[in-house]
Amino acid sequence: MKSNSKRGSLIEDIYMENVKVKKGGEFGIHLEGLPDSPLRIVWMKDVEIDSVENCYEMDYFENLNLINFYCNGALIELDQ
Repeated sequence: MKSNSKRGSLIEDIYMENVKVKKGGEFGIHLEGLPDSPLRIVWMKDVEIDSVENCYEMDYFENLNLINFYCNGALIELDQ
């Protein structure tokens, strides 16, 4: 993860791989950037999250990449 304090709150280059969650709770993915500073370049590869109420809730993000991402047993593919 990289941030740049000169540009304000900037979070980018987030990478998660080989993650397994058995009791996920409320959300599988909860990404929330800011209107003037969205989360950028998020990769999630080979992720399995089970027992969640909602597979995702996301606002203010750019370039989300889900590769082999499963939520409650279903493959998740998002249109951005």
